[in-house]
Amino acid sequence: MGIRYILLGVALWLLITIIRRFIWQRRQERMEKQSRSVTNMVSCKLCGMHLPQNEAVSQGGSYYCCKEHARQSKSEEEE
Repeated sequence: MGIRYILLGVALWLLITIIRRFIWQRRQERMEKQSRSVTNMVSCKLCGMHLPQNEAVSQGGSYYCCKEHARQSKSEEEE
């Protein structure tokens, strides 16, 4: 009778260990996905506002926060 409790305890311990490992692996995968989605930040040449590079307007090797700032900078350079 005592061996049944020991086997039941070992089975429960094994089940809990497997579940914990599964949860840990899922958490690690989620954290890796989050770290991969990091993007470079750039600042607008005209106003200095920081924004993600993929949202910035690029013109002549410089970055701007909007098309209007890119046009203003271009007109200032022409003068």
